[in-house]
Amino acid sequence: MGNRLKKLLKAAAIENQGLRTGYRLKISLVDSDPPIWRSVDLAGNYELRELHMMIQDMMGWQDQYAHEFRLGKEKYRNPDHVPETDTATFDDEVMLTVLALRKGSRITYEYFFDEGSWLFDIAVDNVFPIESPDTFEPKFDGDGASPPEECGGIGEYYSMLKSFKDKACQHHKDAVESLGKTFDPSVWPDKATFCS
Repeated sequence: MGNRLKKLLKAAAIENQGLRTGYRLKISLVDSDPPIWRSVDLAGNYELRELHMMIQDMMGWQDQYAHEFRLGKEKYRNPDHVPETDTATFDDEVMLTVLALRKGSRITYEYFFDEGSWLFDIAVDNVFPIESPDTFEPKFDGDGASPPEECGGIGEYYSMLKSFKDKACQHHKDAVESLGKTFDPSVWPDKATFCS
């Protein structure tokens, strides 16, 4: 049997097994304090692109910029934002199961914007059997309000929060306009929508 056929058979076996595997992923915004995090239980047939869209939805963002997943030395990117000379694998070609994730595995997710990026740590909290990906429903949890997508990164977000809390600050009005009058940084306002 040729090497190519062996690789194809191995990939098919992994994919078939992965269809009956679920993953609990904890997605934490790096340097957030108190922690801003989301978690989701997904079937192994989810593609990294679908995970990206899920993160965008959970954060309340609009998916306006490039993103990248990193696992070890491997990079996975959206093909719409990859130069022809780039060697990254496209994120719509890779299912979770193909990554051979184990409990404790970590993935970095970076979402770029004009002046910087948002950096997330994705920890595999659990790997568990499922009956079928067709009947498995994602389950969500999380805490902490999402920063505005274009506020300039985690440092700028905390500066905005400081202005939001200080009515005497010259930037207070701008912070209230960006965050809303009833903004509470400790609460994920969409939690009920996702976790019902």
